[in-house]
Amino acid sequence: MAKLRANGFGALLVADGVGVGKTIAASYAIYCESVVLREPSIILCPPTLVDKWRLELREKFGIAAIAVLSAESLATIHEESLALDSSRPANVYVLPYSVLIRAGKPEHLRVGLLVFDEIHAIRNPETKTYAAALDLSKTASNRLGLSATPIQNRLTDLSSELSILLPNFDLAILSPVITELWLTRRTSLLHPLTTRFTRENLRVHFTRREIQTRQIAYPSEYATAVERLLETDSPTTASRLEVVTRLRIAASSPSAFYKSLRMTPPASLHNTKLEALEVLLSSEPHQKWLVFCEFSLTAEEIIDRIAGRAAFLLTGKTPLDERTSILDNFKASESAVLVLTSVGSEGLDMQTCSRLVNYDLHWNPMVLEQRIGRIDRIGQDKGTVKVFNFVVRGSIDERVLRVLGKKLALVADTFAGTDRVLSSETLGPASGELNSLAALGIPHEVVEANEIEEAEHFLAGYEFAAQIPAEDYDFAKSIDSGHCKFSLWPKDTARWRTSVPWTNDSTQARRWFTAVRKQGQQLKAILDEYEHDA
Repeated sequence: MAKLRANGFGALLVADGVGVGKTIAASYAIYCESVVLREPSIILCPPTLVDKWRLELREKFGIAAIAVLSAESLATIHEESLALDSSRPANVYVLPYSVLIRAGKPEHLRVGLLVFDEIHAIRNPETKTYAAALDLSKTASNRLGLSATPIQNRLTDLSSELSILLPNFDLAILSPVITELWLTRRTSLLHPLTTRFTRENLRVHFTRREIQTRQIAYPSEYATAVERLLETDSPTTASRLEVVTRLRIAASSPSAFYKSLRMTPPASLHNTKLEALEVLLSSEPHQKWLVFCEFSLTAEEIIDRIAGRAAFLLTGKTPLDERTSILDNFKASESAVLVLTSVGSEGLDMQTCSRLVNYDLHWNPMVLEQRIGRIDRIGQDKGTVKVFNFVVRGSIDERVLRVLGKKLALVADTFAGTDRVLSSETLGPASGELNSLAALGIPHEVVEANEIEEAEHFLAGYEFAAQIPAEDYDFAKSIDSGHCKFSLWPKDTARWRTSVPWTNDSTQARRWFTAVRKQGQQLKAILDEYEHDA
């Protein structure tokens, strides 16, 4: 909040590590805006996080946030903002991004604080969600973006996210400015707009991660069938992405692969991967497990095979009004298994569970970090969390694993770095022919070159982020923790509009404020210059 007030932009990207407490940090800002300043706040988030936000605000801050689940309900926010009663706290609204894109341009809306949770999810400027978020951002006095993994693939991710938080500066201006700061090694000028606290630097006790790789070998006759069927089924005009997706389904599940081709799986089909999962789950029958898959067909197959214990399924097909009860039932059940697709990789708190299986790997290490962050977070009372990565020998996933390992070895301890998500085990020589791209007219060299190019973009973004200074730790140490008791905050709104009452007048605090203001002014001058020349 101090940086939000001091930087001169009324915007901040909060990139705290997974499980450190971004929701709580943002909730303090929401409390200030709603209860102290009496201005309405809006939280935008993925649909699965609406109930989580409402629960957090109600239980920890005494705020009864209102879920806005339709475009019609969104229109009422404007009407209610016109009837604000300055003697009472202003409303707080929680909107899923899916509602935002159906609402159209906001007209004359007045918002004190706008929070974009998991802002990286809307970073693509080609989407309707990005455009709608940009329009809404222009209605707010202050804007917060939350993301533990702001750089998902490349440096342009950061530009897109900041463009949402700084709607008065076009992406075409922000992108070259950030590139210039990168080339001239002046990334410190982004310090006013970003903040990141990690578990290690905060010295908060967290559990140890134990990462294991389980190598799976499918029968050779299945690998032969995959190659034959794809040669027959794949049109010559199929894109690399289409072919690779089919190969990944083949590695995920033989049954799902046949169904994706609208074929009945052979009765003799032997799924050694699913059998390995059954053995793993039975090895610790009293533990709770999260199992992450990439494909709904695979997740459904796993659920059908789990016997003798409670099992729950959460995919993109699961109705929104059923997801909260599924998660609650899983948390309340002993030794249960929750099978999820990507819908559950962000925002969910699963500290009651300490075992996780990446049944299908993801290409992006940031996604793996988000998955593991469901169980490795504040509140986990186990000394160790165990993560099992399933790798099919000879599959395209195995190739990806090797590339990811190299990526993560180079980005350790950076601004947006991850904890360990892959084991350091040697995989040994690949076997099998599931990644026989050459038979489909796509040489291995093409895929490998693409992976290397993506890795280079990924690392460039991380190297950039690593240069952003972290003076916020020293400033945070100067604040009396007693100020976390928001019920004791002064209600003199005039004091809050220019500063935050709990900051002391120490030399350290004054130096920090001066640096933030100066860097913010320098950054704005550069942005204005680019805008003038555009």
